[in-house]
Amino acid sequence: MNDIHSNSLETNMLLHIKKRALIVASTALISVSACSSTVQSQNLEKADGTNQDFSHTMTTSASAETIFSLWTSPETWKDWDKGLKSASLDGNFAPGVQGIIEPLSGPDSTFTVVEVIDNERAVFQTDLPFAKLTVSRSIEQGIDVQNNIAITHDIKFEGALGWMWGSMLGGDFRTMLIPTMKKLVDIAEGNQQHLSETSYLNFSHPTVQIAITDATRNASSPKEKAIAIHDYVRDEIVFGFSSDFYDMSASDVLAEGRGFCNNQSTVFAAMLRGAGIPARHRFYSLSAQVLEGIINPGTEYVDHAVVEAFIEDNWVPVDSYIVDSQHARAVQPLLESGLGMGMRADASLKWDGLSASFSQFHPDYIEKDFGIYEDVGEFYDRVEDANNRFGTVQKLMFPLAISSANDRVAQLRSVDL
Repeated sequence: MNDIHSNSLETNMLLHIKKRALIVASTALISVSACSSTVQSQNLEKADGTNQDFSHTMTTSASAETIFSLWTSPETWKDWDKGLKSASLDGNFAPGVQGIIEPLSGPDSTFTVVEVIDNERAVFQTDLPFAKLTVSRSIEQGIDVQNNIAITHDIKFEGALGWMWGSMLGGDFRTMLIPTMKKLVDIAEGNQQHLSETSYLNFSHPTVQIAITDATRNASSPKEKAIAIHDYVRDEIVFGFSSDFYDMSASDVLAEGRGFCNNQSTVFAAMLRGAGIPARHRFYSLSAQVLEGIINPGTEYVDHAVVEAFIEDNWVPVDSYIVDSQHARAVQPLLESGLGMGMRADASLKWDGLSASFSQFHPDYIEKDFGIYEDVGEFYDRVEDANNRFGTVQKLMFPLAISSANDRVAQLRSVDL
């Protein structure tokens, strides 16, 4: 009798433990896929397959690099999977690295990256009792004459109890997969224009590629990469002028190691795009006071570029990469307010990747907002009333002026504070 009672007690305890494990795992699984129970699956199209093994494929004009960057940047997942509050990864998106997903409701869950092939395939898994949830995402390039790509998301419940998890949760997941992928494609295609290469933003050039690699070596998320690139441009491109003025590609400026706002913006935008982060230029007519004490541009206002980077679903304006700390330390004691000697008095040299940050731009000293342009070349080609277009006379006279300007910058930077 005691044996029967003992066995019954052990059985009940085991069933209770299993029941609790299933409840916890079920909630965690819902967290991973961010599928909302408020969606009525019978009213929406479901992905092809069974509830245990299903997939969906879409065609997009976005580049493989753009899609892959979104896939391997968990910080962006909430932008196209609206069931997520956040997602993070403990390192780069590489096999064996673990991450955490925080849904809008329910507990956090852990996932592990299991396979990565650049611009081709990304796979991660979540453990379940006697099963695994495997999410595989793949890219097929060159599927038509328009150079579109096909992207596929494949979801599988694997293992001894994979059939059970699929039966319990697969239907809702199949319903949410298609709208999630549509949102992903919308974001990727919307940003595509601001990820392309131009003659100025020549990020495929070996010099620019090396700079991107050096700058982002220890960065993983788009925000971290953007901040690292910002700091690289700020510290590696000394404020000054070259004989070609603004008419320089990113690789030219990096080779020169010197530049003013439009040159540095060219490098910053090119490196961002090369790292898979959408970037665009916004040009302003800024008071020429910003250059007082360094050079006289001969105009009341100067053409000033601010780069806007697309990070975490927002366009963030920034130009705090223009002067480095050595320049700022020398100038700030001499500049009580306003603009001068290459910067604003309250210049910011640091950027958090999410909020506006400026070392030259100042709304009180702006005459005109010219709007958005892909690069400095497009700006001068299209804007008739630009302040500082580089004509024949300027090409002859400018080399004479920049020598003294660069000497003045060097003197400022040599001040021992």
